Order: sequence, then C-alpha cells, then structure tokens
Amino acid sequence: MTVRRDTWAVAGCALLVGATLLACKKKKEEAPPPVATAATTTAATAATTAAPTTSTKLHNVGDTGTAVDYKLTVHNVKECKSSYYTKRKLKKNNTMLLGVEVTMESISDKNFYASQSNAKVIDSEGHTFKYSFYGKCEPRFRSSGALNKGEKVKGWMTFEVPTKATGLKFAYQPLSSFRGPKQILKFDLGR
Repeated sequence: MTVRRDTWAVAGCALLVGATLLACKKKKEEAPPPVATAATTTAATAATTAAPTTSTKLHNVGDTGTAVDYKLTVHNVKECKSSYYTKRKLKKNNTMLLGVEVTMESISDKNFYASQSNAKVIDSEGHTFKYSFYGKCEPRFRSSGALNKGEKVKGWMTFEVPTKATGLKFAYQPLSSFRGPKQILKFDLGR
C-alpha cells in the first residue's frame, strides 16, 4: 500500500514540476528596441570599460593581482619545516613542503569565500600540486568563512612539491569562478 502511495506522490511531484516549467516557457511581449542617444551610448561604453576583468598576466612575488571579486598578494615563498614523521615521508618521496604567504581581500559587494583548497602550484611540466596540511609555516592560512567587502585574510599555504621541480607557479581560482567570469590569478614563484 505504501509503494502505491509513494508512486502517486512521485508522479504528482513530476507533474507539478512539468507544469511549472511549461508555465515559465510563455513568450514575453517584445518591447521595441531603445533608441540610442549619445548619452546612453557613452554610459554603456563607460560601463563596459569600467567592468573589472581577470587578466592573463603572470604576477611576481610581492605583486597584487586583482580579479572581479578579490585581490590576492603573494608576499613570500620558502621551504617549510615538518614533523619527524613527515620528514621521513618527504625524504622517501623526494619532496619538500613549499610555503606561499598570501593575503586575500574581498572587493565585491557579495560575500567572497577564500579557501586554500582553491589554490595549487604548477611546475614547468604542467604537474599540479594541491594544498598540504603537513607544513609548519606559521601563521597558517585559515579560511574563516565568507569575507565581506574590505575584509582580508593572511597566512601561509603549504604545498608538497618534488625537490627537483622547476618553473613553479602559484594559481588561485575561487569557486565563484565556475559560475561566473573566470577569476584565476597566477604568480611566478621564482623557483
């Protein structure tokens, strides 16, 4: 008896969703196109040129990169210390803990979520290395939830990287970049 009731409930929900989608498909009345005047053309041009875009520029350590929703500064790069157990693991795998000191600032009116999980290091061969929790560079970068406009977070992000890796680049792409405009910032780490 419950199987039949569940089947009817599912069918009813599907019918409700289908009706809602069909109702949204109604054609809207088309408004006549606006007549372009010098004032509206100038305002539209100013609006398109003032919109911030993410450049493909490769920044250096010490520079500040600006995207649509955030600013990112890479202050310093160094090898981080590790615990005894981690030292053995790193030596066995010929890797090191590379620390990148960053500051992120929200410049958007909406909340910006700064997270080390959106950062990576890329070597000259295209291999990527994600954030590692093993490093002891302090203070660690700690994402503290949403940042309001003007709020900042600063700290060290650590990556487990092969000791022989060269041409290292730091890249950050926030989750909001997957739904909207690309907001990837890249920095040459000089290593």
